[in-house]
Amino acid sequence: MTFPFLFGVMFGDVGHGFLLMLFASMLIVNEKKFKEQGGFLASFTGARYALLLMGLCAFYSGFIYNDMLSIPFDFFGTKWTRSNGHGSLQRTESYPFGFDPFWYNVDNDLVFFNSFKMKLSVIIGIIQMCTGLLFKCANTVFFRKPLDFFFEFVPQLIFMLALFGYMVIMIFIKWATEWNYNFDNEAPNLITTLMNMVLKVGGLDD
Repeated sequence: MTFPFLFGVMFGDVGHGFLLMLFASMLIVNEKKFKEQGGFLASFTGARYALLLMGLCAFYSGFIYNDMLSIPFDFFGTKWTRSNGHGSLQRTESYPFGFDPFWYNVDNDLVFFNSFKMKLSVIIGIIQMCTGLLFKCANTVFFRKPLDFFFEFVPQLIFMLALFGYMVIMIFIKWATEWNYNFDNEAPNLITTLMNMVLKVGGLDD
C-alpha cells in the first residue's frame, strides 16, 4: 500500500494521474474481455488496482504540487505582490493549498521544486525504514531472539536515527527558519553538513 503513495509523491501531476486512473478503470471494467482476448492489455490486468491507486495518489499529489501537465493552477490567486507595483516581492499570506503558482514564474523554480520533492521523499523514506525496524523489533520479541534484538535492531536503529533521523530534523529546522532575516540569507547545505559529520568528526562549520 505504501508503493502507490510513494509513486504519487514522486510522480505528482494532475493530468498524468488522471490518465493513469482512466487506464486503470478501463482495465477494471474490461478485465474479463482483455483476459479472453489475450495480447498486450491482458498483461496489465493483474496490476489494475495498483495502477488505480497510483493514479489516485499522483492525482492528489499533483494538486499539492500545483501541477497539471506542467501548467499550474491559480485557484486562489498568488499571495506574492510587489510593493508599489515595482519594488521587492512581499508575501501577504500563505497559499491555502499546495504551491503558490507564482513559483512557476521565478528563475529558481526547478531548484525549489526539486529540493522540496527530494526532502519530502527523504522524510517519507526514513519514516518507512524506521517503521520496518520496529516490525523487526516486534519479530525479535515474538520469536524470543535476544541476540537479534541487542546486536541487530538496536545498532541499526541508533545508526538510522543518529544520521538520517538527524537529517530529517535539520530539514524541518531549515524549512521553519526565515533565512531572509537570519544568518545573512545563507542557508546551510544539508548534504554537506551530513558528510561533515563523518569527515570532520567533532568539527562544526559556521
